[in-house]
Amino acid sequence: MELTLYIIGIIAIITAINVILQNNLMYSLLYFMVSLLSVSCIFFLLNFCFIGALTIIIYTGSIMILFIFVIMTTNIKKKPKKIWKNYKNWIKLLLPILFIYIITYNLLHEQERNLMTYNEAINEKDIGYALFGESYFIIVELASIMLLASLVITLHISQNLINKK
Repeated sequence: MELTLYIIGIIAIITAINVILQNNLMYSLLYFMVSLLSVSCIFFLLNFCFIGALTIIIYTGSIMILFIFVIMTTNIKKKPKKIWKNYKNWIKLLLPILFIYIITYNLLHEQERNLMTYNEAINEKDIGYALFGESYFIIVELASIMLLASLVITLHISQNLINKK
């Protein structure tokens, strides 16, 4: 199981780097979907099945389909660019390497810290009450309204672009 966890982690890291370095937006989104699926596989391997299922349903399912829909309706043309001439592209490559370094450093020095672990399981009822209870109800509703508004704005912008042609 530990070897499988490391292999899936390496797949997640490689696909996340490909998300940053890819020029084509559709390929970048496909790499991002594979990265999210590998993260959800890691959750399943660590016996966090509910969080893994939520990752697949919410991120890979709905939000990534929304991203693909936005890219397809706006009809963005691919422009050739010089990848390594710009300093921003080097920063895009160095940030994941720095992130990997921080994670490996923390994993290697994990024995020095006292990590607090939770032994009791969190069920779906507790998560639902936490999200739709008293404190986060407005935030969740506002996030759903913002997603709906972004979809309407994208459709409006794409219709204006089609009408101009």
